[in-house]
Amino acid sequence: MIIFIKRYLKYCILFFFLLSHICFIHFPSVNFESLFAFAGEYPHKIEKKDLDIYFHYQANTLGFSYIISFLKFFFPFVPTLIIGKLVSISGIIFLFYGLLNFFNKIEYKDNSRLIFLILFHPFIWTLSLRATPDFFAFATGMFALSFMYLQNSKIEFYVSIFFMSLSIIIKPHSVFFLIVFFILTFFNKIKINPINLFWQFFLILILTSFYYINNYYQFNFFVINNYFENTHSISFSNFLSNIILYFGFLGIIFFPLCVFFYYYFVINKDFKKLFLFFFTSLIFSIWSFFFINSTGEMDFGFISQYISTNLTNGILSFFAINLFLGFFIHLKKNEKFPFYFIVLSIVLLIFILSLSRPSQRYLIYLIPFCFFIYGYIIKKNIIFISTILIFFLLNFLISNNHYATAFSTNDIIKYLEKNNIDKHSVNYRHLFPHMPVTSIKSNRSKVEKLFSVQAEYKPNYIYATCRGLFLSISKCNYLVPIRN
Repeated sequence: MIIFIKRYLKYCILFFFLLSHICFIHFPSVNFESLFAFAGEYPHKIEKKDLDIYFHYQANTLGFSYIISFLKFFFPFVPTLIIGKLVSISGIIFLFYGLLNFFNKIEYKDNSRLIFLILFHPFIWTLSLRATPDFFAFATGMFALSFMYLQNSKIEFYVSIFFMSLSIIIKPHSVFFLIVFFILTFFNKIKINPINLFWQFFLILILTSFYYINNYYQFNFFVINNYFENTHSISFSNFLSNIILYFGFLGIIFFPLCVFFYYYFVINKDFKKLFLFFFTSLIFSIWSFFFINSTGEMDFGFISQYISTNLTNGILSFFAINLFLGFFIHLKKNEKFPFYFIVLSIVLLIFILSLSRPSQRYLIYLIPFCFFIYGYIIKKNIIFISTILIFFLLNFLISNNHYATAFSTNDIIKYLEKNNIDKHSVNYRHLFPHMPVTSIKSNRSKVEKLFSVQAEYKPNYIYATCRGLFLSISKCNYLVPIRN
């Protein structure tokens, strides 16, 4: 049995993550999942004009919803929200085999440990639970990149073209994978026939261009719709702040490296450097607390309601400077994997992302590459075990928040229906992104708002719901009349 487990450990890990995610499949919608599911009804149950509500609240392409729509044709009895979640969960399989292909190529033996860490990362754990495009686009792009890296057969050649094109169609940020591949090829870290390289890029360009040109013909825009063209336009106004905050989140993703050199100083009793590095990080963090401007979605999600924006900026800046210090101290070149070219790709992506509205979700593309480096630099069991424990705690809190938000929102919807209260007469406030599409429309309705949802206790509430895996960490929401 032990020999069997060791031999098939990585497949046991895959099975564990698939099974654990299936447990969340019947959770109600959160974070605009209902919008992607709603758009997945096109053209089965809704018309093109009905998609205006989608474009009003989503800058994403319809690529993910088209996949839902395609599968809905074959499985008309399955709700589109469930189909969307299953599509995201299937991304775990794509990511798993993409990682496995890389590890087999570079002959990295202890791949089960790294695969577990990557799949268990809070970013990946969270986004792979939802019927939203971020994780699936990332996973299929990683899968495609691994086949571009292998280049062993014609099947791999065409598979890489198809899935890379699909990934870019769903999420244009997946162009990052082409940047990585181009840099590795340019510096001869990947040996590839120049003719094959040309056809790969050409066919990917043709397939993605066909989609975006058709999108323009159908909806009168190529990539970003009219509602978001200003929000996501290129701007240098917060460029420096965005870079610092992005590297801060990258430092959190790359957490073991950020703390390892402190551990290294303690073990070697080098308290002078320990104090110097900590003091430098603290000074930079204090400066950022007062002078960094935060825009977009650069926060800690539901935890941010307990932390001020300035403190968030300070924490992220602390991790950013520690990332650089740890990197320059411990990074050593390993001929088995092109570290510095991966680092160049990461830096280039962050610079590009910093030119527009920032979001920590985009950094999901960097997680495998961070841990590729992590796997070679830090082999201490104490770092591995502590990382697992930290990830477990974070994922537990995230899952609890997911459960509490989804079912608390659902409770309020049921109460409104039971008491014949017009959904358009409610200001949903912080629960707005988690509401069904019928309620999301109410934000644009001209119906007078008679009720409001409050997260804080209000003595005049007419309905209250508290949800959580444990009562001590439950979240409460109160439906309160706007006028007494």
